[in-house]
Amino acid sequence: MTQKKTFTFALVHMTVAFGVVWALTGSMALGGLVALIEPACQTVAYFCHEKVWERFTRKSARAPSLVKVQQMTERCNRAGSFNGKSQYSQPSQ
Repeated sequence: MTQKKTFTFALVHMTVAFGVVWALTGSMALGGLVALIEPACQTVAYFCHEKVWERFTRKSARAPSLVKVQQMTERCNRAGSFNGKSQYSQPSQ
């Protein structure tokens, strides 16, 4: 199904590109040329966009949000690990 949908979307995209250029210029040759070139340029632009997006989401996934840090700090405080009373600390004499 995905391949059919992709193919039909490409046809719609090319048809719209052709129609717009033909309507604006009256040239079927120019409309055909743009209908072939524009989707190719969009494909390259989309690929670059995906790479940048992937890098952005990886960075944001690595960096914990301030809310998460605050929640972790509160949990540790309730457990006593930040006030010298950690379950692993030795009792003071």
